[in-house]
Amino acid sequence: MINTGFIAPFIFIASFIFILPGMVSLSSGEDALSENSLYSVSKYDAKGKRGILKTYLSDASEILTSTEKWEKKDWLEGTFFLTAAGALYSQDEKIRDWTADNKSDGADNVLAFAKDFGDGRYLLPPLGLLWLYGKGWRDGRAKETASLAVESFLISGIFVQVLKGGMRRHRPYMEDGRDHWDGPGADFSGSTLSFPSGHSQTAFSIAAVIADQYKHLSIVPPLAYGLATLVAMQRIYDDKHWASDVLVGSSIGYFTAKKVMELRKDNDSHTYLLVPHLGGEGGGLSLVATF
Repeated sequence: MINTGFIAPFIFIASFIFILPGMVSLSSGEDALSENSLYSVSKYDAKGKRGILKTYLSDASEILTSTEKWEKKDWLEGTFFLTAAGALYSQDEKIRDWTADNKSDGADNVLAFAKDFGDGRYLLPPLGLLWLYGKGWRDGRAKETASLAVESFLISGIFVQVLKGGMRRHRPYMEDGRDHWDGPGADFSGSTLSFPSGHSQTAFSIAAVIADQYKHLSIVPPLAYGLATLVAMQRIYDDKHWASDVLVGSSIGYFTAKKVMELRKDNDSHTYLLVPHLGGEGGGLSLVATF
């Protein structure tokens, strides 16, 4: 008998290599979740069917105000993060120089492969396939993982884009130093959106969910975090980001994922998911709402 629980986390990685993103379209559907899923009718239903936008905005607000409920461990983690970010910032230019002096063909090939694991256009379709796998095989964990990963990706992505637009730090290849920040403004050219790293945020926002959901499989956490780490390294290696950009982006993705999982376990709710589809006129993504 096939152990489907072992197969599920690899559906995401395998499908990633073969599925390309299409255009986004909207549709809705219904499904009864299996008993081992965290999602069920909950307090969100008390005021009627809650829309995806309101759900995500509520969760984002909870995350932004979560410091009010921090315990000693949380403050220690926050202090460590700020210290590490400051230390990396002071060494940004040295790290960039060292990276440029130690490039190789092997590193080029490995990191070039890793790059797309931080691109949402390539990650959403495999997450859709993971959700469909969970539905077809009645694997509540797989469906839950895909749904949590999508929410984590979207919310952390908003945080990162707001910071990018407000800070407008110049990318390393601009050759004007680590301290060039334009601040809020109307110019949002890619060369001034270095801080924080969006690819790193994307990779860790999804990796953290997969690692947590399948932590009972010893190979999954190191594989998920290993791929995310390669994405972060690639952004520095390719001269697209400073090291401090990557640390902040990775941390936003990681901690957002952890908080989203905590919120979903505390407040079981509806499932919303973007899934790939094929049609007579081409392919795309559909928004599936599960109640």
